[in-house]
Amino acid sequence: MRPIGLHTRIAKDLDQLIVDVDFLGLNTFQCFFIAQNQNEYLSVNEAAQKRFLAQRHRFSTLYGHASYWINLCGKYTNRTVHLLEKEIALAKRLAFDAIIIHPGTATGWSKKEGIAQLVRLLNPIIKREDKLTFILENTAHENLTVGNDLADFGEILNLLDHPEKIKVCIDTAHAYAYGYDLTNENGLQEFLSLIDKHITFQRVSLIHLNDTTEQLASKKDKHAAPGAGAIGFEVLSKIALLPQFKNIPLLLELPSIGLDEQKKIVDEMRSVLG
Repeated sequence: MRPIGLHTRIAKDLDQLIVDVDFLGLNTFQCFFIAQNQNEYLSVNEAAQKRFLAQRHRFSTLYGHASYWINLCGKYTNRTVHLLEKEIALAKRLAFDAIIIHPGTATGWSKKEGIAQLVRLLNPIIKREDKLTFILENTAHENLTVGNDLADFGEILNLLDHPEKIKVCIDTAHAYAYGYDLTNENGLQEFLSLIDKHITFQRVSLIHLNDTTEQLASKKDKHAAPGAGAIGFEVLSKIALLPQFKNIPLLLELPSIGLDEQKKIVDEMRSVLG
C-alpha cells in the first residue's frame, strides 16, 4: 500500500503523539521536534525515548521537519547550525529516517551567495551522517528565498560534494503559490519538465500533497486540505497518480483542525490514492 500520512503536531509530548497517530490510523508521519503548547524543543528523557522506540516498529518512514528557526542560506548562521545539529540529534535518538529542510533565505547577501552558504554548511553534515536522509523542499516565497525556483536545486546539487545523499520533496501548494500553474495541462507539463531537468524524478522522495487558499503566484505559504483551495482535489489527485510520482510517499500538511476532521481527510485520500 502506498504510504499516505500527515504532518502531526506534538501538542504535549511523545506519548500523546503516539495516541494521536494511532487514532488517525497512520503508519507514516512527519512532525517538528517542537512541543506546540510551549513553542520550544521537545524534552526527551531516557524513559520517554525508550517508550517511543518500543512503538517505532509499527511505523514505516518517519520524517522530521526542520524548524523554521533554521536558515541555512543567511549570512550569519552560527545559531542555525547549532539548532540543526540539535534536531539531527533528536531525530537519531528517536530513530527517524529523514529530515526535511526548507533551504532558507539569503538574508544579508545575494541569492547566489545564499546557495553557496547552504552548500558550505550542508557538505560536512551530509558527509558524516549516514543514518538520516536529508530532503530539501521547494518553497513559496519570493526574492531571496532559495528553493522557490526549481533551478535553485540544480545549482545546489551541482555544488554539493555528495549530491547523491540529498533528496527533494515537492510541495504542491508551495509550487502553485510561487507561480507554477499546476491546474492546466501546459503548466503542469512545464513543471514536470523542470523537475526532470534540475532535480530528476529519481531524486524526488516525498510529495507534500497540499492545496492552498492563496492564488497563483501569491508568494504566500498558506495550506488548505485537498479540494478546499485554489488547486483542487481533481488536480492534486492527478498529480499524485502521475507515472513519475505513483510510488512516492504522500504527506498532507493540513491547517489547524481537529483530529476527527484530519482522520476523515486522510481516509478519503487513501481511498482515492492508496
